[in-house]
Amino acid sequence: LLRESFWYVVGHEHAHGEVRTFRVDRIEGDVTINDASRFERPDDFDIRAAFPADAKAIGDDGAHLTATVAVFGPQAQALRVELGDDAVVAGGPPDAVTFRVPCANREAFRSWVIGLGGHAEVLGPPEVRADVVSWLRSIAESQVPS
Repeated sequence: LLRESFWYVVGHEHAHGEVRTFRVDRIEGDVTINDASRFERPDDFDIRAAFPADAKAIGDDGAHLTATVAVFGPQAQALRVELGDDAVVAGGPPDAVTFRVPCANREAFRSWVIGLGGHAEVLGPPEVRADVVSWLRSIAESQVPS
């Protein structure tokens, strides 16, 4: 699979007994194929589900976890175009558009949120909001001179 100028291999990884994704340029050492451990691709295998185009949707457990994010100002309308009307959630703070956004990959999700600057607020679920708040606090604390 080619995604954003990088090649990936998606396949059944026998040591973990599950489908895994590997970026080819990060593979180190020899790769061996064990003919005794062959694996046939299931007929219903969907590579788009195994490796979604949106990095925020890639999760270790394959969960389709989503967060609710209120976005303020002109960024809200730009995101409405980018994410589509299906991602819009009714309600939310005044003068904002509230979106349902994939967040299985917390690092990618946090990067996406911070990229919106002060124009976004993670509303839920509570554990995702707490994760983002904790991450932002750790960044702020690391910037305080000792």
